[in-house]
Amino acid sequence: MGLFALLLPVLMAAVAAHASAITLGQFDGMVDFSATLKSLSTDASETHSVPLTGKLVILTGEIETVDIVGRDKNDFAADLRLIDGQWQALTSISLYRCLVTLRGAHFASLVSARPEPGTIQPNTQLLVVGTVTGVQTDTDGVTVPVVDALEVRPID
Repeated sequence: MGLFALLLPVLMAAVAAHASAITLGQFDGMVDFSATLKSLSTDASETHSVPLTGKLVILTGEIETVDIVGRDKNDFAADLRLIDGQWQALTSISLYRCLVTLRGAHFASLVSARPEPGTIQPNTQLLVVGTVTGVQTDTDGVTVPVVDALEVRPID
């Protein structure tokens, strides 16, 4: 299944959460299609800031870590480290990453402390729709963007 086929239902659900009936012009004003994991990660690490447009961003990457910070099903919270990489010539890989925050009961069934089929675990390829809310210093001292997820979907 192509990325567009996976992206469309997720994007429509996220947009529906923002507005009930929109035009194409309004849609373009709601989604920042220029933002990528690479561009946000580069901005954060080089300038210690990211553009806070309030628009939705669509990111894909692999989950490196899952940290459940609120286990109550009605007040669920988890932080995911989303990563992606790019070869630089044949000698090194540039790593791009961000912190994805999941807040709310609708995420509780997607994340588990133990590996379970159908849940988001490290090494899961993930599609994320959310808003950039700022930056945070990662555990290794690197400044990373923070994205508050509206919707996530594993990519098989």
